[in-house]
This record gives sequence, C-alpha cells and structure tokens, in this order.
Amino acid sequence: MLHSSGIYTLRVRRADGSEKSITDKWKFEPYGGNPKIVLYNFETNFERPFPLPKIEKGAIVLLSAQSNLGRMRLYVNYDLNQYYERQ
Repeated sequence: MLHSSGIYTLRVRRADGSEKSITDKWKFEPYGGNPKIVLYNFETNFERPFPLPKIEKGAIVLLSAQSNLGRMRLYVNYDLNQYYERQ
C-alpha cells in the first residue's frame, strides 16, 4: 500500500506460507518519459528468470503503475504479468 505520506507497506506471503511485511519510503520518479514508482528497501517474492537479475533484499526499484478495472497495479514485470495489487 502506498500512503500519501511517502511511506509504503508491502505484505507478502511466501511459497512456504510464511508472511513478511516491509515498510519504507516511496516516491514518483520520471524515467524514460513515463512516471515510475520508486520503492526503497524493497524485496520481491517473485522469481526472476534469466537474464533478468534477481532483486536483492534492500534494493531500490522502479515499478510501473497501471490502473486495471479501477484498481492500481504496481508491475515488477509486464511480460511475465508479475505485479502487486492491494487485496
């Protein structure tokens, strides 16, 4: 969840059933003519196939935002349909 205060909270359920919560800063950043969302101290639960590098724990990442049927999705990878969406 992106909060208007510039803080995000990410809750993920891993394949083994454990849950993790990450809270840190976020901001908008123009990148290549498209606005991206920058998440600090980010850790993804998606597998990254070759040749895409794995996102390491504590990384700063740029995610694309897209509206889908009135819900916001933050895309890690469009081609693999990997995204986060508020549940």
